Amino acid sequence: MSNVESVARTVARKLRVKRLVDRTTALGLRVASPPYLFFTWMGPAKLPTSRQTLRRMGLYPIRDHYYQPLFNDEHLTKKLSAVRALPGINWRHGDQVALMDQLTYRQELVDLDLAAEPRGDLDFSISNPEFGSGDAEFLYSMVRLIKPARVIEIGCGNSTKILQLALRRNSAETGQECEHICIEPYEMPWLEQLPLRSGALRRSRSSSTRSPSPSPSSAASGGSGCRPATDNRNPFDAGEHHHMKLAHCSASADRVGLQ
Repeated sequence: MSNVESVARTVARKLRVKRLVDRTTALGLRVASPPYLFFTWMGPAKLPTSRQTLRRMGLYPIRDHYYQPLFNDEHLTKKLSAVRALPGINWRHGDQVALMDQLTYRQELVDLDLAAEPRGDLDFSISNPEFGSGDAEFLYSMVRLIKPARVIEIGCGNSTKILQLALRRNSAETGQECEHICIEPYEMPWLEQLPLRSGALRRSRSSSTRSPSPSPSSAASGGSGCRPATDNRNPFDAGEHHHMKLAHCSASADRVGLQ
């Protein structure tokens, strides 16, 4: 047997071994996948022991889902190598500091007692795992400062609840109305309870490649401040198929509004 034949047989043998190892590993991954899928579905906040175990292992599972980092390039609408305009950001640090000096709503936030246990579906609690301390106080303060005439919220939940608190306080001061438009892809019955100003809009459908089914953590946090209608359009142009709700609602039963 020539040297060429010997090398060829050695290469072929190694390839067969690699294919066998690959297929065996793939089978093992399929068998082991249910606990990982369950972990990503429940969310790490609800499974702290599992989270610590995965950290010690140096692994962290993600899935092909609306709220997870995108790893499946089939969902890309444009090539990552395409030329894009990526201008720099002027952080305007001085203006940021000046803005912080205007956010003088500490006592209001203390009076709201955000650490208290929620008594109903619409009550906001700072202890929620999705939109907690830091984010919540800043959003409340910004809405109180700016007093917008219209708020468009894409992806709603606990942020919607703290927004409603700020809008109601604005209403008490201005006597005007704010249009709060909420866009939320998941069905959550408690959304029906928030005050409605005008009816829900249209329904349409788009194709789907990524599963939009909500995890308990994302569903528990969700909620737009309106009576919603179903709309399956994808606002992010990623080809997902999911329900969206788009409606107008007032921040309180009274005339509220912010310009």
